[in-house]
Amino acid sequence: MSVTEFEYKPAEKEVQVACKIFTDDLEGALKLSLQKKVDILNASAKKENEQMLHTYLQDHLKLQLNGKAVPMQMIGFEQEGEAVWIYLVTKNTAAFKTATVFNDILYSYKEEQINIVHFKHANGRKSYRLNYPEKQVTFSW
Repeated sequence: MSVTEFEYKPAEKEVQVACKIFTDDLEGALKLSLQKKVDILNASAKKENEQMLHTYLQDHLKLQLNGKAVPMQMIGFEQEGEAVWIYLVTKNTAAFKTATVFNDILYSYKEEQINIVHFKHANGRKSYRLNYPEKQVTFSW
């Protein structure tokens, strides 16, 4: 299971994103896609691991606001217990009425994967549970 939290910050004109994925599942998915052993928590490979995570999330986690794709920049990651939190952000994000989230994190690794999506907006918080093979949800305010 993964949990991805989006929060729109109008004062900063950005959407802040935090994605929590179990470390062993994430490493398994990366190993499968890259065909090499991956150790996310290896401090000496932090820069390489950040690039690997950023590339993986670019392919498996996407955001559209009012129907337009919005690029997300990875700002870092950290370990918490048996999971990894990955942080991303959008820049210069104007107000929006709809947000579409594409999320197929770990789907190529586990068919029983569940991805929970939370989205905080000035007009409230909405949540949705994506069950494999469902990949997309649209929130409206």
